[in-house]
Amino acid sequence: MRIVHGVFGLVLAIAGTSLAADPSDFKPFTPKEGGFTVSFPGKPDQSTSTTTTEMGDVAMHQFVARRPKDKETYVVIYCDLPADLVKDADPEKLLDRMRDGGAASVHGKPAKESKIKLDANPGRELEVTGLGGTRLWRLYLVNGRLYQLLVTTETGQPSAERAKTFFNSFKLAKEPATTPAATTTPALKS
Repeated sequence: MRIVHGVFGLVLAIAGTSLAADPSDFKPFTPKEGGFTVSFPGKPDQSTSTTTTEMGDVAMHQFVARRPKDKETYVVIYCDLPADLVKDADPEKLLDRMRDGGAASVHGKPAKESKIKLDANPGRELEVTGLGGTRLWRLYLVNGRLYQLLVTTETGQPSAERAKTFFNSFKLAKEPATTPAATTTPALKS
C-alpha cells in the first residue's frame, strides 16, 4: 500500500507547488521518453524522483505546468510499477488501490468515478474532494506502466472545459517505449 500513498502523495506535493509557466493556450508536448503526447497550457517543468515502496524503488517522471491566471496546475506522472506488483494482477484491483491511495493522500474521497479506457488499456476518471478543493484525475495502466493525469486548483474546482482539453489530448505514442515491467510480465488483462 505504500506505493499507492507514495505515488499520490507526490502528485499532491507537486500540484501544490508554485511553478511558473507560459499562460498561453494549450500546446502539444511529447517528451523524449514516456511514450505519450499531451497538450499543456505552456511548457511543463520536468523532473524525476524516486519513491521507496515495499516492493523497491520506483522512478516517478513528472511533467507540471501552471496556468497562473486561473491558479490551475496540470500534471502528468508516469512510473513503471514493480513487476511483482503487476504480475498476474487484476488491473481493475490495481486501479482500485491507486484510487484509494490517492483519495487518502488528500484526506478526501472520490465524489465521482468512471471506468474508462485509453485504446484497450484500463483506466479511471476521478473527481476527488479533499484538502481545500477538488482534484480531477485520470489513471491508466499500460503494460505495467501507470500514467496519472491531474488537474487541480488552489481553491475550489478546476475548469471542467480546460480539464477536458488536457485529458482528451493525452495519447499513447504509436510505438510506446518498452517498460521494464512490460518486458518481464505479460500484458495486463482488461
